[in-house]
Amino acid sequence: MCPICSDSKRIKKFVCVVEKDTDLISIEKTGKYKGIYYVLGGLANSFEGDIDKNLNLKPLILKIKNSITNKEPIEEIILALNLTSEGYLTTGEIKKQLSPYGLKVTQLGVGLPIGSEVEFADSETLIESFKNRN
Repeated sequence: MCPICSDSKRIKKFVCVVEKDTDLISIEKTGKYKGIYYVLGGLANSFEGDIDKNLNLKPLILKIKNSITNKEPIEEIILALNLTSEGYLTTGEIKKQLSPYGLKVTQLGVGLPIGSEVEFADSETLIESFKNRN
């Protein structure tokens, strides 16, 4: 466990899943997320055959199973993965594998970035912005 996640002040019931260490560092720089992390070390690739073998999910699943008997069980898995085809494939696989545990699995919001102008947004961004409006 890294020094961030082993900090006793971190909220252990929230686990943010990221692809790589640099993603974790970017999130930490915001100073807003106080949960723990799980670093995948890569994303699923549909060209590499068995998706399950390409993802390092077994330690995460073990962590979830162990948390069920702890005083502070994991309540939410936050997927902070790239919005690429590999990221979407990985998100789908993680959701599938975690579905038996009854956890809340969420993703980072997708849409128009702050400071952007609607007229310059591409169609996919606008579609996602409408889906994720609040």
